[in-house]
This record gives sequence, C-alpha cells and structure tokens, in this order.
Amino acid sequence: MYFFHSSFFGFLTRCKDGAKMKTLLNKAIHCYESLIVKAEGKVESDFFCQLGHFNLLLEDYSKGNSFVLKCLIYIYNLCLVYIVLVFLVIGG
Repeated sequence: MYFFHSSFFGFLTRCKDGAKMKTLLNKAIHCYESLIVKAEGKVESDFFCQLGHFNLLLEDYSKGNSFVLKCLIYIYNLCLVYIVLVFLVIGG
C-alpha cells in the first residue's frame, strides 16, 4: 500500500499515473468504508485517519476533513480518559 505525505495533496493532477492512483485510492476508500460499516463504527482511530487522508489526496476536502475530525475527536476523548485516570491514581 502507498503512504503519502500531506505535501502530495493535488499530486493526482500532476503525475502521469494519476488515473491509476485515483482508482487505487477509490478502492482503498471503499474497502475502509466497508470495514467500518461491518464493524458498526467500532474501529481504531487509524481507520478514520487513513480514510480522511485518502479523501484529501483525492481532493474531496469535505469528506476528508470529516474523517480526520472523527479521528481527532476520538484521540481527544482518549486523552481525557487518561488524564482523569492519572488524577484518580495520584489523588487516590
């Protein structure tokens, strides 16, 4: 599988294999979305990050930002739980 850095956004219009890469990214998005549906939304936050990243690479910014936001909300909530647990351990 290909992993791209965010500096590659918009690369599909500039590279000669853009059509092949676009097809590959669409297949990856379909695969990730079907896994999320199959797991009833109970997947690791990495799924949402990768899905958002693939959508951003395809320049579907609204969908991409939505998935990245879900990932960030999940990580934020997880951090809150850890902070509360640390305070309970220290204070208790």
